[in-house]
Amino acid sequence: MFVYQTPQVSFANMVTPLLVNSRSWQIDAIDPPEPSAPRPGLRDHIHKLFETLLPPNAGQPYDIQVACRYAFALAAGYDADLVTALPVLLGPRFTIAPGADMLVATASFRDSMDSVIRAWYARNDPVRAKGMFVFSVAIYSSLGVDMNDSAKRPLLRIDDLRLRLDRVADL
Repeated sequence: MFVYQTPQVSFANMVTPLLVNSRSWQIDAIDPPEPSAPRPGLRDHIHKLFETLLPPNAGQPYDIQVACRYAFALAAGYDADLVTALPVLLGPRFTIAPGADMLVATASFRDSMDSVIRAWYARNDPVRAKGMFVFSVAIYSSLGVDMNDSAKRPLLRIDDLRLRLDRVADL
């Protein structure tokens, strides 16, 4: 009897699943204040974004990276505006340790985001009418695997978190 066999076949790299959420989400619509209450500031909106998006305590380690763009309407249409975007911030990737309180672990990063966005805003004096900041968040696994190419890819990416400038009190 003749049995034909081949060597074992496997992937060259670890396979990393990627979930991409490209739906638009309005940051200023997360737990909106009462109509008579003052509008929240930029720091408050960033705090609410992190509080809503990430778990209160890390059950396992993970890395996050946040980017911010300024977008504005070039022309208004019937169904949608023609929007363009400019880069404002690309935050470094940083690790949330297991068991860490997320708001404590991200406090200095959130403060830095607030400062950098404010400095960009003051330097560039962007148009407020139909202007917005668009945040992107990438969440990476950090389970102690070797940092090869596939481990550097995010597991979840949320690309369109919008904050309208007319909803920010202190800009």
